[in-house]
Amino acid sequence: MKSYDVSKKFYDLFFSGETILSLADWLNNSLCDEVGDIDLKKDNVKSIYHLEGKYFTSVTDGTYTSLYNYIIKHGVHPDDVKQFSELMDPLFMKERQLKSDTPNFRFAQFRYKLSNGSWRWVEHCILSGKENGVPDDVYRFYIFDIENMLQKEYGNSFVNESFIEEEKSALTGLFNERHFFSNAQRIVDNNENICLVKLDIEHFKFFDEWYGRETGDDLLKKIGNVLKSHQKENAIAGYLGQDDFCMVLPYDMEEINQIYDEIRNEITSFGFAFGFNPGIGVVKTTPEEDIAYTFDKATIAASEAKKSSKNRIVVYSPELHTKTDQEFKIITAFMRALQNNQIVFYLQPQCRISTRKIVGAEALTRWIGNDGKVIPPMEFIPVLEKYGFITDLDKYIWEQVAKFQKEQLEKGNNIVPISVNVSQVDIYNIDIVEFFDSLIKKYDLPPQYIKIEITESSFAEDTDLVTNIIGQLREHGFLVMMDDFGSGYSSLNMLSNINFDVIKLDSTFLKAHDDRSDYRKTMNVLESIINMTKLIAVPIIVEGIEREDQCEFLRNLGVRYIQGFYFYRPMPVDQYKKLLEDKNNVDESGFVVKLNEQFRIREFLDQNIYSDAMLNNVIGPVAIYAYKNDSVDIVRFNQQFYESVGIKEFHERLRKIEQFVPDFDRPKLFRLLEEAKKNNLQGSKGSLRFYRPDGTAMTYIMQFWYIGTQEDGDRFYGSANNVTEYANLQQQMRLISKYASSSIAFYKRVNGKSVFTVVAHGLESVLDMSKDKLQQELSDESFYKRIEENEFARIKQILDYSVAKHEFYSFDFSAKLDDGNYVRLEMKADPIFEDPISGYTYVVALRAK
Repeated sequence: MKSYDVSKKFYDLFFSGETILSLADWLNNSLCDEVGDIDLKKDNVKSIYHLEGKYFTSVTDGTYTSLYNYIIKHGVHPDDVKQFSELMDPLFMKERQLKSDTPNFRFAQFRYKLSNGSWRWVEHCILSGKENGVPDDVYRFYIFDIENMLQKEYGNSFVNESFIEEEKSALTGLFNERHFFSNAQRIVDNNENICLVKLDIEHFKFFDEWYGRETGDDLLKKIGNVLKSHQKENAIAGYLGQDDFCMVLPYDMEEINQIYDEIRNEITSFGFAFGFNPGIGVVKTTPEEDIAYTFDKATIAASEAKKSSKNRIVVYSPELHTKTDQEFKIITAFMRALQNNQIVFYLQPQCRISTRKIVGAEALTRWIGNDGKVIPPMEFIPVLEKYGFITDLDKYIWEQVAKFQKEQLEKGNNIVPISVNVSQVDIYNIDIVEFFDSLIKKYDLPPQYIKIEITESSFAEDTDLVTNIIGQLREHGFLVMMDDFGSGYSSLNMLSNINFDVIKLDSTFLKAHDDRSDYRKTMNVLESIINMTKLIAVPIIVEGIEREDQCEFLRNLGVRYIQGFYFYRPMPVDQYKKLLEDKNNVDESGFVVKLNEQFRIREFLDQNIYSDAMLNNVIGPVAIYAYKNDSVDIVRFNQQFYESVGIKEFHERLRKIEQFVPDFDRPKLFRLLEEAKKNNLQGSKGSLRFYRPDGTAMTYIMQFWYIGTQEDGDRFYGSANNVTEYANLQQQMRLISKYASSSIAFYKRVNGKSVFTVVAHGLESVLDMSKDKLQQELSDESFYKRIEENEFARIKQILDYSVAKHEFYSFDFSAKLDDGNYVRLEMKADPIFEDPISGYTYVVALRAK
């Protein structure tokens, strides 16, 4: 929208010498609704004057980028976003201010949302420059209510040259926004049982990037054609720009579903584009309600629809509005609480199991309400994360913790490191390294007193970025912890590739331990992780300990540090300080790894100390092998080896043992022996499978060392560790972890028939299908009847080829649900070792696209 001439001429007075007042003087003494300072360098906004309760989006202190993005989505009229962005975009504000017609001054007019949901015309001015009394890199803004002025100047219609526009969009052939709303209001006023439909395409921005702008425009035209085909005397459609469409029509869910299907078909005609499904919000209209307010409701419903992979059409209900209003109230109340010092941190000690002494603490946010009661974090943290304000909270807590630690040092009090949480949102919002570095410089605080907890889930989006940040933080002297390890994104490679100082194990493992049927499996998994951390010399702490039996369970596994209610609940700072006053409660050594003392192998050769039986027990299952002409014989073996094999007719399996090795493992056996011969010092190591007499397979970790050559061939000393049960568990855990949040099944082929065993069903709500039903449909192949015919031939070709070759396969497809809707799924399958008895060949995972 162009600026009004009256304002332009008025402001020009201050630069023409015709007034004795400066523009800064006039603005600072004018009757405006809001005044604030934006510091682009620090990315924060500070309120100077605020008119309480008028605007839906109040100006509050915090991160300016978050506030700007929030207003774009919720506070400024959709038709005025361009004007707002041109004035307030932090990326271009400095450049545009320097190039403005009037030095260091710009202004624009647009509609802000009031607290009651209606729109109000305002004039937004930005002033900068030291000559105007504004510091460098700071931009002072003023908000004026100009609604009454515009009504006097132009009448209620506010018509000027900026509104002279084509009635319909040249791209889609549908009404543009202003003409749509005026015609829609007429239909609502003169007809009954009318509804407003808001439609937008999920991830449309990526569609443009992947397929190109021209293809994106072609899709918008096709959607426009679908909506035009449903227009009639009491039904019209509009195009609001980007991927936003709306329509008023008689309330008929059957027709609305038809519109959805037709648009979805247009989208899928471009290929594998099921990530771009439409989301539709529906609102029943009333003549008493302004159509713009109805549109806001439809927008809320459409947003809710896009969150669901199943219900892509949502009819507005007051509960949705209540939920959104409640979220906005929480944000506003939170910002006030931040200003009023009602946001504090509690501390939960982290302890050494053996001594119960405190080695560290974690800072946890608490909001103290006006009534003095603590507001639970789950009531506001998710809302702050959703709208991007979590960084404002985190920065505040980080600084308060640094300030507290500095006071402890200055007073000579006992002190241990305190950990603070860094979220995925923080990583993208601010420069984490620069912020923490400036924080310790500000408070002259040694960095080792701040531990930084980065959640495991942060690595899902950009592993390289987070890895780089961790490296820089450690270079600056900070301790870095991986928080919530095992919560869903864990990769064992992560432990070896990223240098953490401490690993914090997610308490989910403890919950599994409470299920006695899974006791052994849980203990194996925990023991593997704990042993792994010992090998890479990284200390581990387990959180969420609430009972003595959990503590003892972990102690027996070798865990040295825990955090949880069993030792201490989160406590106010004053209580924590009293706790640390007693030196006996504090362990200043921090988190350390106890490395085992090395011994010399020659100690075992003292025959006065060790008997043959003792040495056999120490060295475990071993044998001497002879290798010649791709044939391997067992020449000698000890009792432990015989017991490890566990086969009564073992003497029949001492010659040509390669015949008991699966075909796909046989070359590996020969390769391990060749490698051992080439490397006398280190030998070779690998896993091999051997068939039992009944056809089932055993898995061994084999190690070979070359000891010389005799008439029967090259001789090797070899150890064998039977890890069949552990290998099966590890293989299944690896594959199940790989396909987290999916539906997982084991697939085998028995007597020419497919047999599926579903072991996890993460898609129950998406498919609206029980675990047993999914298992039955997969086994009798009726599930494939849900696949669209034009895709089935392609899928069958992939299946036939991959299964025959025992290879990994992956494909995506559309499956028809029982309600007639379609869902886009991806099927992946990994081959497990072939077992002639059980028949298990693949682990299969289904996930929603």
